[in-house]
Amino acid sequence: MSTAPIALVMGTSQYDGVPSQVFAARLDTARRLYERGEAQAIAVVGGKLPGDRFTEAEAGAAYLAEHGVPRSALLEVPEGHDTRGSLRAVGGSVDKRTPVIVVTDRTHLLRAVWVARREGYTATGVGVRSKLRAYELTHEAGGLAVIAVDVVAGERWARRVERGFRTLGSHCRPSLRARMKQLY
Repeated sequence: MSTAPIALVMGTSQYDGVPSQVFAARLDTARRLYERGEAQAIAVVGGKLPGDRFTEAEAGAAYLAEHGVPRSALLEVPEGHDTRGSLRAVGGSVDKRTPVIVVTDRTHLLRAVWVARREGYTATGVGVRSKLRAYELTHEAGGLAVIAVDVVAGERWARRVERGFRTLGSHCRPSLRARMKQLY
């Protein structure tokens, strides 16, 4: 087993196999880590929503291959629709003794690394610059609250709090309703 870290790219929106601008920024950051020898490989995680032809993992891996990362250095984990689900899915493909560098947006980084550590990974992270929006800050604050409830009261209560936040979020942003139906 190698102890060199694996860059773990958290998936996000892709449009018919083309990564969104935010997703491409995450992928480019992971590619630079790989090219500098700071990561031995890149794992891209993320499923798909109803109607999608490609998973986030497929779109991300194809993008990286097109940008010069050898397929032998890429791991697609085509599962996961949220941070915890994605990190749990990675556990089937990446030995938890292998350090991971979580690559995601700066606003998501604290929560993603925290969840990765709670899932048993030795995790650090690299935050990618993205446009800072109030919704993302609110979403991440809610995610941190869910983790705190999990620590204090357990997963059952954390899932209830999370469902409440997601329901509220889908009322504030109707475009998220299909995603909520997929998750619950």
